[in-house]
Amino acid sequence: MNSLISRSLLLLGLITVVTSGCRLNCIKGEGAAEQRTLDVASFTGITVDGPIRVTLEKGPAQMITATGQPNLLDLLNTSVSGETWRITTSRCWSSKEEIAVHIVTPTEIRAIELNGSSDVASADVFGRGDVELATRGSGSITVDAINAGKLSTRITGSGSITIQGTCATLDAGITGSGDLHGRGLTANDATLDITGSGSASIIAISKLKANVTGSGDVRYGGRPMLESKITGSGSVAPLP
Repeated sequence: MNSLISRSLLLLGLITVVTSGCRLNCIKGEGAAEQRTLDVASFTGITVDGPIRVTLEKGPAQMITATGQPNLLDLLNTSVSGETWRITTSRCWSSKEEIAVHIVTPTEIRAIELNGSSDVASADVFGRGDVELATRGSGSITVDAINAGKLSTRITGSGSITIQGTCATLDAGITGSGDLHGRGLTANDATLDITGSGSASIIAISKLKANVTGSGDVRYGGRPMLESKITGSGSVAPLP
């Protein structure tokens, strides 16, 4: 028994040392916040890692600016791989000031992915083809306008996606306690899959297929042909 306790205390000590070491290796923000123009190749998708706030809007030419403390802006990745710009830093960092990236783009964006506690707000920068939106963690995506063919959304964790606009088909999945706010989104056909305690709202015109496993709920508007399956205490019901 004493041996087991000793090994447990040793393991706890090692974890504490490693965790402290990781924190010590993080860069602390220094100096007054400044705005900087970033030189980034054209892209059709973004992946955001960590607590970075991103805004996107349509414009005639690409222009990207970043705001934050200078030594933290030095850490920002500006390389594009496979038409995707990963907005991340080369080191972990801490600061009372945020890092904010503003993107003006003439290119149609086809994918946005968040990892962690990022926030992305977007105007109508999407094309009429396929669009993918995904959050992993507690981040949020807000889309003010969209007119897509097939729209795919994935929420893993406690994040949220808020969308206004239209799409021909919607394929939405939630795993965890996340929320899809789609009262302003109209889809001709929609498929919603929820595992956990998440919630989703949508306006569906022709067809709605809703699968809920757990305590999640689906609320819908319109008069679609409804197919639903519920395992647990969840619910599928019209919007109030």
